[in-house]
Amino acid sequence: MSFGRTLKAIRTARLVDQQQLSQEILSRTSISQIENNKQSPSYDKALLLMEKLGISLNGFEYIDNNYKRNQFEEIIYQFEEIIYQFEHIVDSNETEQLKKLLSSAKNYEEKHPNQVIKNIICVVSAFIKMNTVDEPQKLKYLVAPIWKNLEKVDTWTTLDIFLINDILYYFDQKTAKSIAQITLSTISKKFPHLLNLKNAILINSGYLASQSGDVIFAKRCFDQSIILSRKLHRFDLLWLSKARLARLQKNPDIVKHCKDILYSMGASEMIKAIDQESKLSYPTPFLQNNT
Repeated sequence: MSFGRTLKAIRTARLVDQQQLSQEILSRTSISQIENNKQSPSYDKALLLMEKLGISLNGFEYIDNNYKRNQFEEIIYQFEEIIYQFEHIVDSNETEQLKKLLSSAKNYEEKHPNQVIKNIICVVSAFIKMNTVDEPQKLKYLVAPIWKNLEKVDTWTTLDIFLINDILYYFDQKTAKSIAQITLSTISKKFPHLLNLKNAILINSGYLASQSGDVIFAKRCFDQSIILSRKLHRFDLLWLSKARLARLQKNPDIVKHCKDILYSMGASEMIKAIDQESKLSYPTPFLQNNT
């Protein structure tokens, strides 16, 4: 389809006439010209027309593409669906999903070189190899290029910040702490609505710090996460952070109490993570940052 045809289809479906749509944006004649592909609106005017019809840019493009995602959007969607729902790769079915996504991303990147897709390829490759190493820092070479690229970029996207959260635990604590502090500052200044993502970074950073003995930074992260989790009504994360804080403070009774509450909430994966953390010398990543 074309912009004009899609605009007309949405307008008529919503019982809006050209005069109503044009008010305070363009003339009615201009709307007619646009719908007949004889005129193109500026980007700003196009956004205003979409807003007036109550549809987002992504929604408009989805309809314009015959109600399908384009290949790039499909890779992003699959990445979010697969990666962000995993706390860790636990079975071969999940690994197969990652391999299919990796293949799709590589095929796309070969034909359409794209830094975002390259970053996704790096993260997915690291996740596939996660169960083949005894500590994630050995896979740093796979994800280091992501941060090398992003630290030079002045303007990040939401996806960039999600990717940063996914790669934190592959770095040594000093580097991870620096990355986390920069990212948290960026969220506060430019993405204050990304509270769930901020919380995930706090949880991951706190655990990384606790593993390396940086007690002050770890406590600060867990304390902030507890407050934020309560604000978000994510009580599962609240008790996860309380359990990690109690473990940091060497208080097994409180850890058990937190696990009991998590059990009553049905948060079995978080209990499993807490149990594993007492045995592992490296962090169990928390990746559910899109809920």
